[in-house]
Amino acid sequence: DEYSRFRKQYPKSAKRYSSFQIKDLNHPLTFEFIIKFFKTIQGSDYKKNSCRLLNMTKLELDDFEKKRQEFYNMF
Repeated sequence: DEYSRFRKQYPKSAKRYSSFQIKDLNHPLTFEFIIKFFKTIQGSDYKKNSCRLLNMTKLELDDFEKKRQEFYNMF
């Protein structure tokens, strides 16, 4: 959905948004989507697969979630 929207929103960059690139996964918002997905389907066991897919340790994942929550609490 994001790529379709970006292609319309940025017509000069249509070629860029015509295909998915692995580097697109390396973004905090993408990390949040992945974590939320696993939380939804696995409940409290979400950390194992989230860590595996995001190439993080459980400590790094905990730190990421803590920092994101602190970020959202600022608003």
